[in-house]
Amino acid sequence: MSPHPQSPSRRAGRNPDDNPQWWVLDAACYPDDGPPVPIDELFVDAGKTISPETYETCRTCPVRVQCLQWAYTQNIKIGYFGGVSSGIRRRHRLDELTAMIEADQI
Repeated sequence: MSPHPQSPSRRAGRNPDDNPQWWVLDAACYPDDGPPVPIDELFVDAGKTISPETYETCRTCPVRVQCLQWAYTQNIKIGYFGGVSSGIRRRHRLDELTAMIEADQI
């Protein structure tokens, strides 16, 4: 995956020892040069899907796997993380989805 450009102000929080959510600073939904993706585009009602544009943002995100890992480690039951719905997360283990992401199968 290609590196996401970083502004100096955001680089400071990238130490995982100091900030367990360091990956958010590199997330495509939290860009340096504009507003973040609106939260209601990532946390949709049960049975609904995110827009194709939002999914593409997730699919090309350089920290997609870390985002997905966060949902699993924090036991988050709703919303899309790493471009993966809560329903898909319930049906697959983290290692299965990580492999699918790395193979660009999801």
